[in-house]
Amino acid sequence: MLKPFLRIVALALCLLAPLLFVSGSKIQNNSDEPMQSLNVLLLGKDDASGLADVIMILNVNAEKGEMSLLQIPRDTYISTPAGCSKKINGASRVLGGDGELCKAVGEAMGLEMDGYISVDTEFVSKAVDLFGGVELCVPMDMDYDDPYQGLSIHLKKGKQKLDGRQAVGFVRYRKGYLRADIGRIDAQKIFLS
Repeated sequence: MLKPFLRIVALALCLLAPLLFVSGSKIQNNSDEPMQSLNVLLLGKDDASGLADVIMILNVNAEKGEMSLLQIPRDTYISTPAGCSKKINGASRVLGGDGELCKAVGEAMGLEMDGYISVDTEFVSKAVDLFGGVELCVPMDMDYDDPYQGLSIHLKKGKQKLDGRQAVGFVRYRKGYLRADIGRIDAQKIFLS
């Protein structure tokens, strides 16, 4: 019987594995030994601009039976080959794609990256609906409209079950937090847990 977290990892990788092909990334193991650790850059992009609202490094350590996520704030700066700095949420355009961003993040973090997964908000919405929604505690009333991005977020404070569209609004909302993007990162942690 798999431990609960391994079941979650297995389910997540089964759901996300097709995206590895779609996104153009490759996870390779060139030896006969089973892979002991896997580092994958996870990018959650908005539909309107293609900027990454969610940037995480997923590490799966099969030998220890552990999994960890490191969130990177979208306003973090990363160096480009031209010697200038760019906000990481839009750096894949400057660097030449998500694969190049994955390499740059690995170099900046001192990690061997095995690939990346890039999803849009529509994928997240459909995945949440596929699982029948997500129950969580909304920390405050969330009201925000942005017609340019197609955002219409109207959630009431309290414990509730969110459908896919509401869950996307929850993880993208940042207007009411004192710490703006860091508040959004905290909301993403609530969503993931």
